[in-house]
Amino acid sequence: MDANGTPVTVKYQAVVKEVVPTGTNATSTGPQGVPQTGTPTFAGGDPLVPIDETVEPSFDDGSKEKSIPGQGTYTIAPDGTVTFTPDKQFVGSPDPVTVKRVDKNGTPVTATYSPEFTKVTPTGTGATSTGPQGVPQTGTPTFAGGDPLVPIDETVEPSFDDGSKEKTIPGQGTYTIAPDGTVTFTPDKQFVGSPDPVTVKRVDKNGTPVTATYSPEFTKVTPTGTGATSTGPQGLPQTGTPTFQGGDPLVPIDETVEPSFDDGSKEKTIPGQGTYTIAPDGTVTFTPDKQFVGSPDPVTVKRVDKNGTPVTATYSPEFTKVTPTGTGDKTEGLQGQVQEGKVSFTPGHDSVPFPAGSTPLFDNGTAVKEVPNVGKFEVDADGKVTFTPDKQFKGETPELELTRVDANGTPVTVKYQAVVKEVVPTGTNATSTGPQGVPQTGTPTFAGGDPLVPIDETVEPSFDDGSKEKSIPGQGTYTIAPDGTVTFTPDKQFVGSPDPVTVKRVDKNGTPVTATYSPEFTKVTPTGTGATSTGPQGVPQNRNSNVCGWRSTGSN
Repeated sequence: MDANGTPVTVKYQAVVKEVVPTGTNATSTGPQGVPQTGTPTFAGGDPLVPIDETVEPSFDDGSKEKSIPGQGTYTIAPDGTVTFTPDKQFVGSPDPVTVKRVDKNGTPVTATYSPEFTKVTPTGTGATSTGPQGVPQTGTPTFAGGDPLVPIDETVEPSFDDGSKEKTIPGQGTYTIAPDGTVTFTPDKQFVGSPDPVTVKRVDKNGTPVTATYSPEFTKVTPTGTGATSTGPQGLPQTGTPTFQGGDPLVPIDETVEPSFDDGSKEKTIPGQGTYTIAPDGTVTFTPDKQFVGSPDPVTVKRVDKNGTPVTATYSPEFTKVTPTGTGDKTEGLQGQVQEGKVSFTPGHDSVPFPAGSTPLFDNGTAVKEVPNVGKFEVDADGKVTFTPDKQFKGETPELELTRVDANGTPVTVKYQAVVKEVVPTGTNATSTGPQGVPQTGTPTFAGGDPLVPIDETVEPSFDDGSKEKSIPGQGTYTIAPDGTVTFTPDKQFVGSPDPVTVKRVDKNGTPVTATYSPEFTKVTPTGTGATSTGPQGVPQNRNSNVCGWRSTGSN
C-alpha cells in the first residue's frame, strides 16, 4: 500500500534445501578386560546447521547406558565419548553400539562405536632351588600379566593348584606358601633328591588363572668325624675328644643331642684293660687298670647332625710302661756297732709316685726283719736302713731284699747288705817280784780292739773260770778286785813263781780277752848277831840279840 493507501500485490516463494547431518563411526582395540573408549563424530549438513551441542548425545534408544550380556556395558558421556567396560573374560568384538545426536534443526544423525578386545594370557615361570639335606628351601615362581594393563592381581593371594596353602607329600616333606608367593619346602630330615614339584596358582586382574611349579632338590649331607689319640704313662687316666663336623654349614652337629658310645651307652668297661666314660661335651676319659700297658681296644663315639644322621669316630689311647727304679746299698762297720744305710727309689714317671707315707718292706712284708745270730734290720719311709748286729756277729750279712710299690702297684726291689768287721780286744800280762811270804799285786791291762768298742767297764774282771778267787795248793791264793788288781797271798814257805793266773775281761761286744799275772817270791833267810854287855857288879844287864831278816824288794 502506498501513501495514498493504494494496495499493490506481489508473490514470494522460498525453496528449502534439506540439511542432512553426518556421523562417522568409531572403533578401538585393546587388551581383554580393560575398558575402551571411542567417540563417533558428527557434522552438520551445512555450516549454518551444526550439531546441536545443547542436546547431549545418547544411544539410539535414548539411553545413556547399555549392557550386553556376556560382553559388557556401554556408557556415554555428555561430550559423546563412549566407554565400553568388558566382562573380564570377554574376548573379541562386542555388539557395536549406535550413538545418536541432532543438529540445530533437530535432525537426528547416528554413528556406531565398535571396540575389539584381544585375549590377555598371563604367564608363569617356575622356580627351582638346590640345598643340603634336611634344610628347608624356598622358591618363588614368578608371574606376569599378559599385558601391562592387565597385571597379576596382587589382592588375590597365591595358593597351590588345589586352592590350599599347605601340601604334605608323605616320605618327602611339606610345602607351604606365603602371601607374597614364596614357597617353602620343609623336607623330612632323611629325604634326599627331588620331591614331587608343587604347582602355584595366581590370577591376573581379569581373574585369568596362571600356574607355575616350584621344584627343590636336596643333596645328601654326610657329617664327618675325626678320631682322637693320646699317649701317657701307665696307670694314669687319659682323655681325648673325637671331633665331628656337619656335612654342610647349614646342617651342623646337633649339640642338643649328647654324644654316646656306638651302643648308646655312656660307660664301657673292657676287662683287663680299663673303663671308658664320655662327658656331655664329648670328652672321652679312659681310666686304665693300673697294670695295663699298651693300646686298649679303641672306643667308638657316635654323634648326630641336625638331620639325625649318625656319624662315628674312635678314641685310641696308648699307655707306656712306667718302671720305677731303685738303688741298693752296702755298708761296713765294726763288730757290735749299729750301721746305717740308704736305699733309694725313683718313680718311673713324675705322675706315678710312690704313695705318700709308704715304706719299703722286707721280704716278710714288714719294715723290720730279724735274722737269727746276725741282727735286726729296720727301714723307714725315707729308705734309711738301720742294722743292729748281734754283738758277736762278724762278716757279711745275707743280702736282704727291700721292695717298694708305686701308685700303679708296680714293685721295685733293691738289696741291702752289711759287712761287720771283727773287733779283737787285747790284753797285756802283769808280773811282780817280792819276798817270800809277802802278798804281791799286779794288774793285767786290756784295750778294746777299736776306740768304738772299748773294754766293758760295767763287767767286772774275773779269772778265766769266772771265779774271783783261786787257790793253788802249796803255793797260795789269788784274788781279784773289781778294778782288775790281782793279789797273790803266798803260802809262807813258798818260794819261786806260782802258777800264773789268767784274768779275763770282755769288751762292749762281750768279746772275751785274757792276760796273765805272774808273781815271783824270793827266799827270805833270817840272820843272827851276838851281843855283849858291861856293867857294875850287881846290876842286871840286858843282852839284845838282833835278828835281821833278809829283805828282798819285789815289784808290785
